Amino acid sequence: MKFKEAVEAAAHPLNDSYNPGKQALKREHRAQVRGRDRAFTGSVDIDGALQADPRYRHDPRWDYGLGYEHRSGHEQAVWIEVHPASTSEVRAVIQKLQWLKRYLSDRAPALNRITVMMGKQKPFVWLATSAVKIPPNTPQARLLRAHGLDLPRQQITLP
Repeated sequence: MKFKEAVEAAAHPLNDSYNPGKQALKREHRAQVRGRDRAFTGSVDIDGALQADPRYRHDPRWDYGLGYEHRSGHEQAVWIEVHPASTSEVRAVIQKLQWLKRYLSDRAPALNRITVMMGKQKPFVWLATSAVKIPPNTPQARLLRAHGLDLPRQQITLP
């Protein structure tokens, strides 16, 4: 299934939030996400799409979803959270990740099905808004890994 079709199959209001390429990402965040330009198949601003909906207003919402065609030809959903990268923020990002996984499972199952690891690219990424202040051998770094997240980074390059 294609990213656009999966977004359109999601529950309202996310189903109306598809954008071509990386257009749903704020300009400053687009520059942090690199890859083959034609491989970016679409994007959604999850936070923006759901913030006005009373059901999600107080939830710890994830930022973005991005459709990307892997070199294998299969399309994958990559989920990006842009957030300050310090040890004190680890639990907040994990809460957002847990929320996203529940949301995808319950409200966007087609998107959930294309949320898979392709090659070395994990489907959930934490992009740092500034310098990363989480040393790799800390309890917080181990907690991130236990939840399927790598340490935050300042940019992501998709294969």
